[in-house]
Amino acid sequence: MVRRISDRKRKLNVRAVSALITAVLLVGLVVMGVFAQEADRMPDLEAGAEGTLKVQMTYTDPNLEKDNVKPMPEVEIRLAQVARLQVEGGSAEYTLLDAYRETGIRLAGMTAAESNEAAQKLAGLVDAGGSVLTRKTDADGRTVFENLDPGMYLVFQSAGANTAYRVDATAAFLVAVPYPVQSENGNGWQYEVEVKPKTELAGPKNNGVVRVTKQLVNRENQLAYYPPEDQELIFYVGLFTDEACTVRAEGTTDQPLRFHNSSAATAVFENLTTDRTYYIAETDGKGTVIGAAEKGEVLFEAEYPAGQAVSITRNAPEGTAAFQNVTNGVPIGYYYGGTLTVTKKTLMDGAEYKTGDVFYAGLFTDEKLRNRYGDVITLDLDGKSSVSVPLEVSIGRSENDSVTYYVAETDEDGNPLDDSREAFTISLNKENGKVTLTPASPDDEIVITNRFTKERRDGGSSNPETGRSGGSQVVRTGDETPIALYAVLFVAAAAVLLILLGSRRKYRRK
Repeated sequence: MVRRISDRKRKLNVRAVSALITAVLLVGLVVMGVFAQEADRMPDLEAGAEGTLKVQMTYTDPNLEKDNVKPMPEVEIRLAQVARLQVEGGSAEYTLLDAYRETGIRLAGMTAAESNEAAQKLAGLVDAGGSVLTRKTDADGRTVFENLDPGMYLVFQSAGANTAYRVDATAAFLVAVPYPVQSENGNGWQYEVEVKPKTELAGPKNNGVVRVTKQLVNRENQLAYYPPEDQELIFYVGLFTDEACTVRAEGTTDQPLRFHNSSAATAVFENLTTDRTYYIAETDGKGTVIGAAEKGEVLFEAEYPAGQAVSITRNAPEGTAAFQNVTNGVPIGYYYGGTLTVTKKTLMDGAEYKTGDVFYAGLFTDEKLRNRYGDVITLDLDGKSSVSVPLEVSIGRSENDSVTYYVAETDEDGNPLDDSREAFTISLNKENGKVTLTPASPDDEIVITNRFTKERRDGGSSNPETGRSGGSQVVRTGDETPIALYAVLFVAAAAVLLILLGSRRKYRRK
């Protein structure tokens, strides 16, 4: 009999423990449910509060690598309210205005795709119902809609609103004003909202460029020559839309071709409409096309070996064209010239070595490097592993002339350095750095290579090339489950269980 009573009490104790644990967990689940509801609750709207919507219109210029996002001034933006916002019991409810109820659109819980679809459907009805607000963007591409009643708004444009920028009209989209926001401090309403509509380039656009290069050429030997040293010679070129070169391209004027210690000069025409063909022609600087011109008793005649047409398209908005001014022989004072390029390269244990160091070189007229020609050449690598400096040099006045130079690495004062240094070795791509230029072969290159080793470099100046240390960032997943509360509840349940088990053991001892 005693044993049965003991067993019964033991079963009662176990049941009590189970019931208590269940009760604790149920309380926890109820509390957590309240927390989940609180996470989705929105506060009441401020009494009498109105919203503001700022719109920023920009487009991306595909011809630029940097700073290619440009503002769109004087662009028309339209805004229409499509639904009212009310908050009841912590729940935000959007109610379509009468003009749009027939669409049957449910604004709550829409995905991005569903929102875009709804915007297109509403845009087809917006002109027929309700008032539409219209604003134009300022010089920075911005406009502001103020004093807006709480609700859902449709932002849209007319079909040709962005014609001046060759950009398609922005697709209609929905935006809530005020905008619901969530943070660690709780949910709230953002009454000042800013949007940046996406724009796409479309059709022909006014961002075309045509570069025209002209060269002075001796017709007898087809060799290029230079104007008198340190003198500027100016010619002009025009851009036309017809093959006969009678209709000037809209918005263009004759561009100067300035020759100075060079056989060629380039002019640039910008802001051209693409998907067109243009024609180039030499002019007198006042719009009149000329076939030949006399300059200082020398007859210069324009020739177009590749033709006069140049086309630019949306996908290839930059075009180039070239023509020549030819003469019979080389005029008095003119000469044959060339380009000697000095290139500096740095290697570390055989691999490209980027450095911010500044090196120097000299151009000499003798093999012993005693007679320097011109100034010391500065070779600033500026964080790169190579740099090139082109030098325009004179060859002579006859096609049979030639000139020989010697290139060497020097110190800052122009004194030649040994081919072996404490920090690096020096090597040249040509023996003794010797190069000979002729009118028929007017261009050449000397490459100076410095080879570093890690052991040598560690004993010298430090490499200024730097890297960036990465920072850590905490990413929130959106799961607001109160983990700490879970832990407290389970610990409490375990504690109760241990207490009851301890009491059972004492009872059994008795």
